[in-house]
Amino acid sequence: ALTPEAARDLYLAPLDDPGGRPRRVEPGAPADLCLLDVPWGVARLDLSAAHVRATYVGGHLVASR
Repeated sequence: ALTPEAARDLYLAPLDDPGGRPRRVEPGAPADLCLLDVPWGVARLDLSAAHVRATYVGGHLVASR
């Protein structure tokens, strides 16, 4: 079984380099991003969509609450 951090980290690598160095959010870089309404330390204890505040795909907002 994976820890929540290990599962999360699988999504951070570049699509063309699975398991590679995690991508960074920086100005001008395309980003897929999930914004939480609580710190990761809280969200990792309840891995559901309940804490997702907004979702960005390719830098564009696609869902929010």
